[in-house]
Amino acid sequence: MEQLQIQVKVSLRTKLLLSIVGLLLIVILFLTATTIIVLTEDKRAYTYQSQSTEVLLAAREFVNQNNRALATLRLALSGVDPQKPADAETRRVLKSVLDNQSDIILTEIVLLNPQTLETKPILQLGQDAAIQSLGFTSADLRLAPEWLKIAAPSLLKDSFYLANSSKIGKPALEAILLADLNLISNPGGVPVIIGYMSPRDPAKEIQGSRITIANRDGFVLFDSDPAVLFGNTNIADDQLFLRATQNPVAAG
Repeated sequence: MEQLQIQVKVSLRTKLLLSIVGLLLIVILFLTATTIIVLTEDKRAYTYQSQSTEVLLAAREFVNQNNRALATLRLALSGVDPQKPADAETRRVLKSVLDNQSDIILTEIVLLNPQTLETKPILQLGQDAAIQSLGFTSADLRLAPEWLKIAAPSLLKDSFYLANSSKIGKPALEAILLADLNLISNPGGVPVIIGYMSPRDPAKEIQGSRITIANRDGFVLFDSDPAVLFGNTNIADDQLFLRATQNPVAAG
């Protein structure tokens, strides 16, 4: 029985047409895949940009609140004469300053000895209604003694220092220390005013992002993770923190 052989001949024109169609299909598939990748990366980049913008705006609000508090403390400290006892007039001046702002809930003034770093309390004045509304007691509004020794180098150089004074079970609490370096040679010590405030929660303005705010020494002032916020955490060795301090934004 003979075997049938069928030969299909394709013209050169048909071959060229099929080749062109095949190339077009390859190009279309490549462009489609590339478009999907680009759109995915663009979406990811847009998400990162949106998150970074949210974090930056929240951090700026945190900085603005601290700047307002520092301005209040400067005004309050200017009305104190460290060579005179804290009398009723001094308290009246401080109270008028505190009553005209809403950030600081308590202030205390001490004299800091630049050599021994020992402190002598002068006076303390707070807003009782604000303290109670936040759920604090007088015992909560105390800066741990070791903080003054940590803060002293910056205080005696830059005049101010920011510290985290938060306690577990209470709202976030920040202590702002300001020294009057014009009176650094005062016989009794350098006047230092400490203002306590509960910073506004920057994390409430951020959707799904974590925010960490630290002072120049790496001590965390605020963190959206409570374990870090209340853990007296220092991130000075964190690579992201190191890169951030080496590349400050325009605002400092």
